Amino acid sequence: MYTKNIRNYLISSSLIFLTFGCFSNFLSIHLKLNNFTDSFIGTILSMQTFGTAIGSIVAGILLKKYSFKANMLFSTLLITISCILTASSLHKYILLPASLTLGLGMAFQFVIESPYLMKITSRENRVNMFSLSFCIKNFSMMLGTLSAGFISDINVNTQHTLLFFGIMSILSVLPIIKIDNIKTNSENSSSKQSPNIFRNTHLVKIVVFNALIGIGAGLVVPFFSVYIKHTLSANNKIVGILLSMSQLGIVLGGLSIPYLSKSLGKIKTVIFCQALSIPFLLSISISKNITIIAISFFMRTALMNMAQPLVQSVSMEVVDEKDMSMFSSFIVLISNVFRAVGTFIGGQIIHITNYDFPYYITSILYIFAIILFYNTFKNYYYQPNNALQ
Repeated sequence: MYTKNIRNYLISSSLIFLTFGCFSNFLSIHLKLNNFTDSFIGTILSMQTFGTAIGSIVAGILLKKYSFKANMLFSTLLITISCILTASSLHKYILLPASLTLGLGMAFQFVIESPYLMKITSRENRVNMFSLSFCIKNFSMMLGTLSAGFISDINVNTQHTLLFFGIMSILSVLPIIKIDNIKTNSENSSSKQSPNIFRNTHLVKIVVFNALIGIGAGLVVPFFSVYIKHTLSANNKIVGILLSMSQLGIVLGGLSIPYLSKSLGKIKTVIFCQALSIPFLLSISISKNITIIAISFFMRTALMNMAQPLVQSVSMEVVDEKDMSMFSSFIVLISNVFRAVGTFIGGQIIHITNYDFPYYITSILYIFAIILFYNTFKNYYYQPNNALQ
């Protein structure tokens, strides 16, 4: 039973993230080619992130009432409808709610993963399954970005490319149907109260850290495809290759983290990776050489994302066990809200100034975030059993 559920879940996820990889990186190009302003593109992208933030709450509520399978099907329905609407229309009042709906649908994918894998895996293979799921999703996003770039470069316009991937997402229903209808154990939850984070200095600092990282990422990441396309006049195939390679960087970085954390420790690894990403971030805006930008974007994406599992781990170690799930949900909410704010502000800044300026702001925000992270955990140390004391 477990093997069947794992296999079908991973197949379904790969199809969804294949579509998401295309839309994440080519929607902004599609809108730009159709003469939408950078300000409006920023609004569209921020709506998607707001949708993810809101959806994380909705998904948490629905998971208490309905099975994993029902929520997966609902997620697929939202994603397919929103993608088809986005690809089919250039009307602002359709694009905005469609983008919000896409965020809602993807939120279910993010929220479902951890509890579902915990439910269908044994203690012996749990770590392997989480790692496999992480790699498959990022590889699927890479493949979606890469193939979208090639398809749109062979005289297929971006609208048809997006529509093709949007329709393809409905195929993820097929493996979901084969999944067993497993119920959640939410009724056994012992605590329904959220942690009072404002009375815990460490938790407040962790929240602020995630907010700074979120708003910094929102300023630059959603606009990178447009930056490459219009600043360097790169074709869609080149854009697809660059963006897909960044996903490969995330996969490779994730695989290397266990070895780095054993050598340096969790805290030093996070600081090392995120601090090292800043020079690469700045070089993206400073250099106008496509090769240097490609290498810099690859390194920046890998270094910033590979540390995220460790950030989550050490953050949970300063929270009471009964508050972990609520605090984790709150972090997801804060990260997405501030990322959406950053995306909206980024669109406005680009519209007023240029594509380079947000990179400098993001670098400053990242520096403050790293300093804050260090100050939060500098007095903590690890015992031989790796428990944060």
